[in-house]
Amino acid sequence: MSRHYLYLWTGIVIGIGGQALLKAGASAPDFASQIFSLTTVAGLACYGAATLMYMMAIRVIPIAVAFPSISMSYVVVLLVGATLFGEHLSAAKVAGVVMIGAWEVPKRVYPSGLALATNEAPMAPFPPGL
Repeated sequence: MSRHYLYLWTGIVIGIGGQALLKAGASAPDFASQIFSLTTVAGLACYGAATLMYMMAIRVIPIAVAFPSISMSYVVVLLVGATLFGEHLSAAKVAGVVMIGAWEVPKRVYPSGLALATNEAPMAPFPPGL
């Protein structure tokens, strides 16, 4: 089962890279140039690869575990936007990402404790033995 979690997290990382590449492609002078730029094509390829990884992951991982895990990419993409592309970090953006992290990270770190507090099924952050 551990390889399926590897597929999930690999897909998330590839998806983050795809988002950064699509943003880099957005610097093209016009939309037609953007569509055919190498960075846009590479970003779309990353999205395709990330989707394939996700599809392999959900063959075993419950969707209720896999899909919320993707939300952790929002935190990373916010930081990528600020550091690589000079995007402004507003208080609202930071607050939104903090709320996502505050909800998702504890479910991965303390799955049984949160399950008792929220009536959700326990979620394993990683398979046993990983």
